[in-house]
Amino acid sequence: MKDDDHITQVAFDTRPFEVHIPNLEGTATARTFTIQVPVRIEDGVEILTPEAHKNIAAAKFPEFAKMVVELRAREKRLRGALERIARSHPARSDLRFAAEDLRQFAQQALADAEKGEA
Repeated sequence: MKDDDHITQVAFDTRPFEVHIPNLEGTATARTFTIQVPVRIEDGVEILTPEAHKNIAAAKFPEFAKMVVELRAREKRLRGALERIARSHPARSDLRFAAEDLRQFAQQALADAEKGEA
């Protein structure tokens, strides 16, 4: 066997993996939990398998679904507040523009959360 020949040692095992769920604002971790995931071990290096990535996504899904529900509720409350502002200050176009900007921001944040980009 030549020096540049290298036999790769491959094994499979499971390892604990920390899943981090962000807060609604996306500024910090709201919750952390550990799941077991399959890994491929090549020459001592642990590599997540495709199944591991699926398991991680499946573990995150219920948490993100809860976040989407909360974001929808917040968007509904914001929409109501913006409508009240617009009705109470019909001549204040600056408030209407600010309200519209906030509404669009909330809709985009909700769309991002539903796509899992929150």
